[in-house]
Amino acid sequence: TKLLADRDDLLTELDEVRGLQRGALRLGLPPVGSNTLFAPVFARFRQRYPGIDVQLLEEHGSDALEARLRSGDVDLAATLLPAPSDFAWQLVRREPLVALLPALHPLARRPSVTLTALRDTPFVLFGDGFSLHRIVLDACRAAGFAPHVAARSTQISFMVQLVGAGLGVAFFPRMIALQRGNANVRAVKLVEPRLEWAMSLAWRRDAYLSAAARAWLAMVAQEWETPS
Repeated sequence: TKLLADRDDLLTELDEVRGLQRGALRLGLPPVGSNTLFAPVFARFRQRYPGIDVQLLEEHGSDALEARLRSGDVDLAATLLPAPSDFAWQLVRREPLVALLPALHPLARRPSVTLTALRDTPFVLFGDGFSLHRIVLDACRAAGFAPHVAARSTQISFMVQLVGAGLGVAFFPRMIALQRGNANVRAVKLVEPRLEWAMSLAWRRDAYLSAAARAWLAMVAQEWETPS
């Protein structure tokens, strides 16, 4: 309608005044969750701001992304909360974690499971540089045990295959686990108050946020305005 068209024209004029006709936006993204969370935003952003060159840097693990952010190699980085104190951040999405178990595991048919119930099952974890690796191990430590880690990987599909082959249990955000269909695995609700996957977009507190970076943050907030 004409009202919508007029609104879009006004937004375009404002964007141009704010310097969104050209420039670059450097984003640091992890392999876990980025396709689901940011691919739709990327498509809309490119359509609305075709003059902005969006440069994607993918790193395996939040430690590497945070180092890139501190060095100024990226303007914004997706990282799990809690974020380091020298970063400002904007929440993107909160998701509960689920335990991905072999279909024949004794606990695979339960409606829910605790970490303690899994203490004798080998763990299939992300690599040492991943925040989710630390989050799971810290929760185990708080529960009073150190798990046997059977494998570490940076590849979600490979981890799912390892679980399906009966190697052990892996832990994923619910939204990621539900996308990884495999007849040999079961996603079981993890009842553990110490465990949560909270993805954020972070930037250095002392850094200048460009108009492009602010526009990206606004578009992400609009896309995920009702996180679970």
